[in-house]
Amino acid sequence: MSATTWAMLAYAVAAFLALILLYLSGPKAWYWHVLSAVVALGIGLTPIPAKWNTPTTSVIVGFCFIFLMLWAVAAPFLRGRRRSM
Repeated sequence: MSATTWAMLAYAVAAFLALILLYLSGPKAWYWHVLSAVVALGIGLTPIPAKWNTPTTSVIVGFCFIFLMLWAVAAPFLRGRRRSM
């Protein structure tokens, strides 16, 4: 498999995990989702140091960014879905 395929697979898994976690546990308090979006932006906008700038590092950073941002952005769409356990 090519590097592009691995990256797309990793990003798809990040999106799937974020949506499943949000669906199963329900949205949390609004400030957790805002904090998640801020952390995702911080991770995504921080430049990777030259000695660590490898394809693996880029996939890990992308995985974290997609997971956190999707968990933050999708929460309002599942607001009525809160489950009690």
